[in-house]
Amino acid sequence: MTCFDDNVTVSTTYGWDASRAAFDAVMLFLVMVTNASILGVVARRWCTEGMPLGNVTSSLLVVNLSAADFLVGFLGVFHFLPRYLCDLEQVLARHRNLCILRFALVLTAHLGSGYTLIAIAADRYVAVCHALHYRDWITPRRSLALIAGIWVVALSGAMLLFAWNTFDKVGNRCSEDTVLPLAYTLFVGVFGQVVILGTITWAHWAVHRIVLQLRSRGGNSNEAHGGVFAQGEERVSTRASRVLALILGVYVASWAPFMIVLIVRTCKVHVPPTVMETASSIVNFNYLVNPFIYAYNNRPIQKAIHKCVRSFKRKTWFESWNEPSHSLSLSNK
Repeated sequence: MTCFDDNVTVSTTYGWDASRAAFDAVMLFLVMVTNASILGVVARRWCTEGMPLGNVTSSLLVVNLSAADFLVGFLGVFHFLPRYLCDLEQVLARHRNLCILRFALVLTAHLGSGYTLIAIAADRYVAVCHALHYRDWITPRRSLALIAGIWVVALSGAMLLFAWNTFDKVGNRCSEDTVLPLAYTLFVGVFGQVVILGTITWAHWAVHRIVLQLRSRGGNSNEAHGGVFAQGEERVSTRASRVLALILGVYVASWAPFMIVLIVRTCKVHVPPTVMETASSIVNFNYLVNPFIYAYNNRPIQKAIHKCVRSFKRKTWFESWNEPSHSLSLSNK
C-alpha cells in the first residue's frame, strides 16, 4: 500500500501496489539495460577504431541522450523505493537534505534528457534547413559546449529545489505533496514540458516542410544535373522528419497522463496518490524507447549495433573487442 494513505485499506490495494512495484522495477531495469547497451556499442567502436572527434558531432547527442536516460533509470531506483518501503520514506522524512535529494537527483536526469531532445531537434533542423552551413555551425567543440550547457541548466534547475521547497519535518512525509511547491512544479514541470514539446514540434514542422518541397520537385531534380545529390538530400530530410515525428509521438504518449494529472492538481482538484504515481511510472516508457529511435536512425550507429550483434554470434565480447575493423564515421550528417 502507498505509504501514509489512510483513505484505503491494505487488503484493497496490496495487489495493485505489488503490480505497480513490479512494473516500476521492470521498467527501470530495461531503461538502464537498453541505454547502457547503446553506450557500450559506441564506446566499443571508439576504443577499437580511435575515431577522431570531428567525425562524431551528431552522435555525441545520441550518447548524451542515452547517458541521461540511463541516469533516469539508475537514479529512479532511489526515487521510487520510498513509495513501496514506508520505513525508508520515514527515514528520509527526518532528514531534509536526503528527502530533497530524492527528487533533485532524478529531476536532474529528467531535465538533462528533455533538454537533449531540444538539442537533437535543433541539430536535425540545422542539418536539413541549413545543410550547407551544418559543418561550420555544428562543430565538435560547440557540440561539447552545448552538452555541458545542458547539464549545467538541468543541474541548476534541480538544485534550486534545495532553496525552494515546502519540506516539513513535523509532517513525517517525504513525497511530492510535501516537498515540491506548486509554483516550482508549474515553472520547472509544466513550462519546461511546453518548451520541449514546442521546440520538437517546430523543428518537425520545419523539416517536414523541406521534405514536401523536395518531393514536389522530385521529378525535375531526378532529370536535372545534380539529381543524385537532390535524392540524397531528400533521404536525409525524410529520415530526420521521421525521427522527430517518432520522438514527438513517444514523448507525448508517455508524458500526457502525468501532465494532465499535474495540471489538474494545480487547479486544487484532489487526485489520489496512486493515480499520480501511476502516471509518473508511465513516463519511464519515454526513456526506454527514445534513445533507440534516434540511435537506430543514425546510420553509422545502426551499423555499429548490427556489427556488435554479429560479433556476439561468432565469438564472445572479449574475443571480438580487439577485432580489426574498417573505419566508420558516426556522423549522422
